[in-house]
Amino acid sequence: MRKQELSKALKMAQSDEALGEVPNIVDGYGLPGFAPVCITLKNLAALIRWQCIYFNGNLDNEALNDIAILGKKRFIIL
Repeated sequence: MRKQELSKALKMAQSDEALGEVPNIVDGYGLPGFAPVCITLKNLAALIRWQCIYFNGNLDNEALNDIAILGKKRFIIL
C-alpha cells in the first residue's frame, strides 16, 4: 500500500459512499505472522471506516497510523 492509496481510501471512508463490510481476509492484520493480502481500495476504506472513524465523524489518528504503518507491507491494493 502506498501513501496515495491510503489517502484515497481515507477520503472514501469519510464520504457517505456505501462500502460494505470489512472483508475477513484482513482479520488479524496487526499480528506478527500475518501474510500480505490483496485487497481493493474499497476494502481498505471499509477497514478505515471500521477502525478509525468515530460516530461523530472525527478521526482516530492512532488507529489510522497503525493501518498506515502495518498496511505498507501487509496490504497489496488492486
